[in-house]
Amino acid sequence: MFTLRAAVMWTVNDFPAYAMVSGWSTKGYMECPVCKEDVTSSWHAGKVCYLGHRRWLPWDHEWREKDKEFDENTERRLRPREWSSDEILEWLNRLDFAPFGKTVSRTRPSTHMNWTHKPMFFELPYWSKLKLRHNLDVMHVEKNVFDTLVGTILDIEGKTKDTIKARLDLKRMGIRMGLWMNRDSDKARRDLAFFSMKPNDKKEFLKFVSSVKFPDGYASNIAHCLRHDIFQVLCKFEMIFPPAFFTSMMHVMVHLPEEALLAGPVNYCWIYLIERLLGELKKSVRNRVKPEGSIIEAWVQYESLTFCRMYLKDVEMAFNRPRRNNDRVAQKHRELFPQWFLDYVNKLKSSNSPTYSDELYNLAFGPIRAELFLGGGESTNIDFYGKLTTVVQLLYKDRYQVIMFKCLWFDSNPNRPGSVKIDHGLLSVNINRTWYDDDPYILANMATQIVYLDDPKAGSNWKVVQKMDHRNVHAIPELDPTDNNVDNVAVQRLESSMENDAETLRDTHVIQEPFQWKIRVDTNCSTKNSWCRKCLRHVLPDEYYSPCIVVATNLLSSRISLCDELLRHLLTFCLTKGNRRTNLRDE
Repeated sequence: MFTLRAAVMWTVNDFPAYAMVSGWSTKGYMECPVCKEDVTSSWHAGKVCYLGHRRWLPWDHEWREKDKEFDENTERRLRPREWSSDEILEWLNRLDFAPFGKTVSRTRPSTHMNWTHKPMFFELPYWSKLKLRHNLDVMHVEKNVFDTLVGTILDIEGKTKDTIKARLDLKRMGIRMGLWMNRDSDKARRDLAFFSMKPNDKKEFLKFVSSVKFPDGYASNIAHCLRHDIFQVLCKFEMIFPPAFFTSMMHVMVHLPEEALLAGPVNYCWIYLIERLLGELKKSVRNRVKPEGSIIEAWVQYESLTFCRMYLKDVEMAFNRPRRNNDRVAQKHRELFPQWFLDYVNKLKSSNSPTYSDELYNLAFGPIRAELFLGGGESTNIDFYGKLTTVVQLLYKDRYQVIMFKCLWFDSNPNRPGSVKIDHGLLSVNINRTWYDDDPYILANMATQIVYLDDPKAGSNWKVVQKMDHRNVHAIPELDPTDNNVDNVAVQRLESSMENDAETLRDTHVIQEPFQWKIRVDTNCSTKNSWCRKCLRHVLPDEYYSPCIVVATNLLSSRISLCDELLRHLLTFCLTKGNRRTNLRDE
């Protein structure tokens, strides 16, 4: 006998179920469960939309100062703060929630924000210490984002966000006059937007999509969705699409990279497996009046058959069927084939068979010696692109083998016109122009798998090179064992943010609390200066000195170590927040 214990790592739900398990309502102006009360939301085209993604850009990014391209406003706000589990638990303990029941009024006071109840998960002793408690379901997010994006680009009725209400909303805001409704006599006319495709373009697009084929395991890799890329992509969308385009599903993409860093591979962050299992269970329903009984009966039969199959040795079943890639058979083949091949060729030679040849005998006998030739001349860093035509396996005694690839090499010399070209960062090669026809072989470990996509813009002879990694292969950097601070995640993130030009105040670890701000400072910064409390009181405005608490790891009795970079961000934030200017004076 033993006691089996389990721990809940996180929950994975769609958006309505997210509200049930987290206690935060996913409806209204504060729909985002991560940004909470600090989300940027407004009413557009008869619904709540979520804009303001420039808040995630670096503090000195040029897009923050642009107003004509966005909503006629510049962006000087910081990214929304993220509540810790301890803060959430402390906040929920102060709120009084109405009991459950149909006759109970559900009107929430303003102090509750979007909190509906205290989740039962906080009864677990470790729940308030988790960095990630509830995971946004990647499956539903990518499905809704795809429907919104493709439906708008293809101008699909019922799916597009470029509606008449969206055009009228643009006129109400006074932005993007080119997308306003046009008058045709007495009727208003919605012309095709510049971001929507014409009928001929739709056919070309669908033809291109149907021709795309990826190898197994090389598509839908969320690792390519880097944190800084998604911020810029959403900002570009704000410059292209109307505000009605930005639903809650478009907004929560901002938080997916952060959750991926905490949760790891995406197969633990979506419910594809659960949906597939539920789909199989639904197929077993024969009596729609009692679906639960049908599912239980079918599941008992499946478990019984699975148990019986384990004891039927002479019948080919899923348990004893040879695998598609049987390594043992291949290993046996590598061991026995060379000697068998040599004996077979000797028999052909002794019997004067017409199929015998000296070339076949030399091949069966194996190489006498191996010589290595190093090529001379100038070396250039040119990537070779080609098509695999033949896989050659050279087998030798004592289980030695060499795998070689015979390839058709496309001409990738950038100095030759008509060979390769780069358009908007995409590399295209001409598959009709080849080179190194007399030297087609390479070692297998020298090759990397890529995918060729059609280039409709250049023509049928051109292919776009798409490099990617397998989604089950993760590049994990090695840590220096001599580094004493490898476990200090806060210091590592601070150093990383300072190397990236201190993107935002939050990236330098400024966390805004409900009633005070705390600043964690890396005291090993080489550019730090010492500022006493009197000096800090002297340079900060009166309304911001009191709630500002600077926390350092080497606090002295009357002085605080504060680097110049963080002080600059702190003052910039205070001055921007108070909409006033103050001269920075040294002690």
